[in-house]
Amino acid sequence: MKTRNLVTIALVAVVVIAALAATHFLLDDGKEDGPDADDRASVAVGLLEDGEFETFYDSCDPVLQATLGSAAGLEAIWTQYTYGIGDFETIEESKASTSDANTITQTYCRHSEWGLLLTVTFANDDSIVGLFLGYYEPEGADPLPEGLVETDAVVDAGTGYPLPGTVTSSADSGHDVAAVIVHGSGPNDRDGTTAVNKPYRDIARGLASHGIDVLTYDKRTYVYGSGFCEDPAYATIDDETVDDAVAAIAMLKGMGYERVYLIGHSMGGMLAPYIVDRCDGLCDGFVSLAGSPRDLTDILADQLWAQYSQLSDADVYRQYIDSQLAVADSLAGMTDEQRASVTVFDQSGYYIWSLDSIDEVAIAEGLDVPMLFLQGGADFQVYADVDYAMWEEALGDDPDAGFILYDGLGHPFIASEGPYAGTSLEYNQRGHVDGQVIEDIAGFILGE
Repeated sequence: MKTRNLVTIALVAVVVIAALAATHFLLDDGKEDGPDADDRASVAVGLLEDGEFETFYDSCDPVLQATLGSAAGLEAIWTQYTYGIGDFETIEESKASTSDANTITQTYCRHSEWGLLLTVTFANDDSIVGLFLGYYEPEGADPLPEGLVETDAVVDAGTGYPLPGTVTSSADSGHDVAAVIVHGSGPNDRDGTTAVNKPYRDIARGLASHGIDVLTYDKRTYVYGSGFCEDPAYATIDDETVDDAVAAIAMLKGMGYERVYLIGHSMGGMLAPYIVDRCDGLCDGFVSLAGSPRDLTDILADQLWAQYSQLSDADVYRQYIDSQLAVADSLAGMTDEQRASVTVFDQSGYYIWSLDSIDEVAIAEGLDVPMLFLQGGADFQVYADVDYAMWEEALGDDPDAGFILYDGLGHPFIASEGPYAGTSLEYNQRGHVDGQVIEDIAGFILGE
């Protein structure tokens, strides 16, 4: 069973967390429990899968009940995080361990579209004191298409942080054209895993079917966490993303590929001109997928305000956002030590400065390579009428630049649809990158 990529939603104490990042539960260090633990887990899982929310809620301790609010609250959360993965089919695996006098059980529930990982924690009196909902990839849920090959690779920028990766190609590839996919913000894996979707894997396999070999790799923050550089307080965007992307392109050129292209998604799309410029002629063009020419701080401010503007205490959030933007504006007048000592939207001021000091538009204007800017019209993270429009306004007259806007596609270029369209919950619905997007990227790279 593949359990490398797990997405978790934690429901413990007084906090409800919806985390769309990959998380690993390591339970094997604990003492193995007997069949009683498995039986309790099976009963608890059965209650949720069968919709017996009242009974499950009644089995929770008062603290967890307060977190959930009510059985109806539990049902709402369950519905939000399971609606897009199909019907329950079977329990594939169950395991248990003990920690602090509690018994922690993990149950892998295969659904028709994806896998649901349920972690239930029991106290000694059998009351439920913790509940985690997560995802895993069941074996065979997303098989490699016939005729394609995946080969292990390592991206090494020579900084002491090698990164595991994969080259996806067709069995009869001429190995003369390749592309590198560069991640968005956050600790992303090589597949770009977002809840139950893997957009980078979709793109890699789709392009490989057109004869384009594609390198994907785990991002440095995914592999090494906060220890991804020598001094995190002085971490830069080069440390986090750019050095590795440049190394990946150089590696492919060194392997004999005649042409190598960069495909950057989200922040990777924002950085695409800068990365290509850093490659000193080794990169033959780039595709920016939902990238933005704006400062990251402005994007974060818009995203936060969109999330909180309708709340009764919206003015509190507005004050916070404005205060953070003021700190960002003051970074230019600070020393490096001062930047490293402050935070902007909970990120190091030094890191923010390293990113916001890059003028992506000016760099793009100075490049002499083909550029393609793609944007989903239903993207609620990067805006078609703001970010994409800014690219088009700045580079619309450049003969090297192309632009395509796709109606109805969200940030990962998957159809934005269903009851939670326009919110992060839409990522819980299993889908694939739109085929036309892959066709357009392939045509751009192959010059068709």
